[in-house]
Amino acid sequence: MKNILFTICLGLFIFNQQESINFYLVGDSTMANKPIEDNPERGWGQVFQVFFNENVKIENHAQNGRSTKSFIDEGRWDSVMVKVKKGDYVFIQFGHNDAKKEDPKRYAEPHTTYKN
Repeated sequence: MKNILFTICLGLFIFNQQESINFYLVGDSTMANKPIEDNPERGWGQVFQVFFNENVKIENHAQNGRSTKSFIDEGRWDSVMVKVKKGDYVFIQFGHNDAKKEDPKRYAEPHTTYKN
């Protein structure tokens, strides 16, 4: 999965070198920024910028513990969508938090809430 993602991004970058490219990252802890000091854990979104030059702008909106449902309910999705314009890219990665039936703030039923 990671190799496919980086290949896509590299291809986008190569074909659009003259223009600025904006990436908005939306997701959970696997993508989120983490504290640097005394913490070996990193979300992949935190280090995504190192693969690009100054023509590529990365905004990482991912947050630990979020699901598709909680991200929307907290207004985080809207805060990204007001910035997105034609030619920008939004990468979305959620998973395990959506499946937490015991947590109604995060649980996203697959055939209704998650699908919507």
